[in-house]
Amino acid sequence: MPAVQLANLNQQIDALTQRFLDPIDFQNGLETLLIRYADLTYKPGQTVRQTGLPYSSYRTAPIVMRALEDRLAFLAPRYPEPALTVSEGLWKTDKTESRRLAAVLLGNLPVEYVDAVLSHLKAWSIPGVEYSHLETLFTLGSARLRKEDSQKWLDMIRTWLSSADQGMVRLGVLAITSLASDRNFENLPAVYNLAGPLLTLSPGELQNELRTLLIQLARRSPTETAYFLRQVIGLQPPPMLLRIIRRCLPEFPMETQARLRGVLQALPREDKG
Repeated sequence: MPAVQLANLNQQIDALTQRFLDPIDFQNGLETLLIRYADLTYKPGQTVRQTGLPYSSYRTAPIVMRALEDRLAFLAPRYPEPALTVSEGLWKTDKTESRRLAAVLLGNLPVEYVDAVLSHLKAWSIPGVEYSHLETLFTLGSARLRKEDSQKWLDMIRTWLSSADQGMVRLGVLAITSLASDRNFENLPAVYNLAGPLLTLSPGELQNELRTLLIQLARRSPTETAYFLRQVIGLQPPPMLLRIIRRCLPEFPMETQARLRGVLQALPREDKG
């Protein structure tokens, strides 16, 4: 990977920006830039394969990615039609960096494009897409939507969660987790309302995703999350959820851990799991 000279990089991005109104030409130039600053000597070994990290990455230098993200975030609201076209082309690639930049463009489109953003979030969020790509899409691609028209995003998540297809439900859980992780998203009651029915069912296939969700909520707002969990425990949830809650206890302050542990210990023996 060549050393990054910031002045040269800025000049290259400036030149690339001039091609933005020609989406195909811009995408080709962008991919060339990603490759130019890529670590093409990197070969994922057995350890990486076991952790599930993506093979499909240029491993472009982080400083390059930050500069590109900043520029695309600037361009998207000013030239939404080319931005939408570029994002579609980038998402079709199998590269982590390209898909991240596609999500940046989608998440910075103006509010008038909310329906287009929702449509693309739905089209790109399909079971089987790599977890890290979905996480990026939900975090970056819904950024402006969460801020300016969150109800439509919440409605889409609710649709996923109500599906009979566990793959679709998993998408919903990942999307809720992205909301819980966003400290600028203040409507936590909506997150709890979405999560409550799912937690009481506690499908076994999603126990890792549910644990991640509860951890994010505990880190975000331990007091509210503890209150929420006391309510859930009072509904006599399945033993699997109780085990998930116990594994999440270390994420809470000591005093809150003790109160939750007391609630769990007070359950009838047959309900403790």
